[in-house]
Amino acid sequence: MSKQAQLMEMLKKDLRSLLIAAKGGLSPARLEHEYLAMIGKPLPLRDLGFRSTLELVADMPEVVRVCPYKGTFILKAIADESTKGIAELVAKQKSSRSRKSWAARARVASPSLTPQLGRACRQPTTAVAAAPAARMTPLELYSEAESFHLTAEVKSEPVETEAVGDGLQQPQDLEQSFPGKLILTADMPPDAVQDRSLCKLPPLERGCLVAVFVSLIISPSQFYIQLCTRDTSGKLQEMMHEMRLLYSHKTVSDRYVLPESSVHPGQLCCVMVLGWWYRAIIHRVINHQEVEVFCTDYGNLKTVQKSDLRLLKWCYLKLPAQAIPCSLAGVQPTQGTWSSAAALQFKELCGSNILVGLVDEYVKGVLHLFLCDTSTKEDVYIHQVLSNRGHAAICKENVPSQGFQELNPLALYVQPSKQKEFLQEE
Repeated sequence: MSKQAQLMEMLKKDLRSLLIAAKGGLSPARLEHEYLAMIGKPLPLRDLGFRSTLELVADMPEVVRVCPYKGTFILKAIADESTKGIAELVAKQKSSRSRKSWAARARVASPSLTPQLGRACRQPTTAVAAAPAARMTPLELYSEAESFHLTAEVKSEPVETEAVGDGLQQPQDLEQSFPGKLILTADMPPDAVQDRSLCKLPPLERGCLVAVFVSLIISPSQFYIQLCTRDTSGKLQEMMHEMRLLYSHKTVSDRYVLPESSVHPGQLCCVMVLGWWYRAIIHRVINHQEVEVFCTDYGNLKTVQKSDLRLLKWCYLKLPAQAIPCSLAGVQPTQGTWSSAAALQFKELCGSNILVGLVDEYVKGVLHLFLCDTSTKEDVYIHQVLSNRGHAAICKENVPSQGFQELNPLALYVQPSKQKEFLQEE
């Protein structure tokens, strides 16, 4: 297969994923924006010999349906066997009747009732909104040997700022784009966060089903997830792209340098990694040049240069921390601690898919949930596979996570959720 044919096949998968995630479809311009946000590069129209997005999608009738709409066009996905399950989840979105019905079926009392989870997994009570969440940011954040992350297929390129006309955006242009958010003064910016903390996401109800993306794995009893909903992953993506634009502008970047007096454990800030900016909390100061930070939206600890730290703007304080500390429900290690083979098997089972999680309970602030992979023809219940392969033992009561008992940065630095404010944002 030629490189052009390979690129076309990969593009079809990406566009199908983006359009399936959009329940009402996307305009051609919006599809271009979503693709750029997910991949980090524009649609490869020229590489494939097309002059426009409409011309491109017209050449893939098995993937995209072009629908006339108010004098323009809306693009909708044509699901295939591999994406039919996700399409069904999105189709059920915001249906109160189906939510109530499937939530009732999801109340599984013990691992022995796994078949009930299988039937319910097709209809999670929290609808999927950023199906392609696994590639939301093209970074290699989790380089530590003991950590795991989804390998990015796209390499990040250095970013300056978006071009306007023949030159880069100037501060006044940024102020017009983000009114009230760019404040440059002679002293420390008045919109910089100095002594505030992020809030956690609201707790999930026992028995509810959620679409999740596993962002970091250390073991089956110590991993982090992100919820895949419009109010979580969608807003995180928007925020990160806005942060990338603002902080990559040299004037802004220089103005928001984190002062030495603020470099201490517990300080909320943002950090640059390969051209992207992440919300982070300083966990410890290593030496005069380096600190270890906790990335609040992904769950990883990372060593960074002090020079890569910036003050966080107030507007980026509103979204709750997206990383949720989790432990796999219904299982425990066969010999006291998880073996490296068990951790590796768990990572392989989670893969790069969006999984369906069944909430069991919270134990000492850690969410215990069952995970099911519905992307294949047969549902894969991860706790059951670990048990069948001798990596785990089924248990009736959830065992507290030893790893999170030793260190849970969210418990140390992040406040309880402001549930009403978050739910009423829209």
